[in-house]
Amino acid sequence: MATTNTGGLSVTNLKALSVPQPAAVTITFQAGGTYTRSDTGATTYPYVAGQPIVYAAGPPATGWSLTLNGTPQAGDSLDVRPATTAFAVNNAGNAGALLGLQDKKVFDGASMADGYAGLMAKVGIRVQSSQNAAQVSASIADSIESDRAGVSGVNLDEEAARLLQYQQAYQASAKMIQIAQSIFDSLIQTVSR
Repeated sequence: MATTNTGGLSVTNLKALSVPQPAAVTITFQAGGTYTRSDTGATTYPYVAGQPIVYAAGPPATGWSLTLNGTPQAGDSLDVRPATTAFAVNNAGNAGALLGLQDKKVFDGASMADGYAGLMAKVGIRVQSSQNAAQVSASIADSIESDRAGVSGVNLDEEAARLLQYQQAYQASAKMIQIAQSIFDSLIQTVSR
């Protein structure tokens, strides 16, 4: 705002509509509720408090939107330009505009907040469903593996019992050979006498 302004004019909202920053524009108020802009020369525009004043230029497309409240006096002016200091005082207008998006209808008629909550719920349900399906699949795989092992696998108790049978049969065969050897030796000793 110019320091010489005499009207009751205040900035309600100023937001950049594009990057890079647009050129500076001076808005000068005239009598009868109109204003002129330095970028359009002598063209007059009607001023309505609360309605945005939009600047758009291009190419490339650059612009801003400015909403004012109050009643200006003839000769009041304001400059809309990029900040000239490295750390300009900000009014968190972009953060406020972002916060205002939470109530906009963007998800099939639902607000952004409701849409985001619904999206997170759907993701949570799908993750839970996937985890349950993975657990069921793992359980089925374990069951099938144990069934396969029961049919075609090795039973260690049964194999140990068979080893004992083979050992006893070997020992019995060895005893038979020993007895046969003993009888043969006895026969040979008897005949040789």
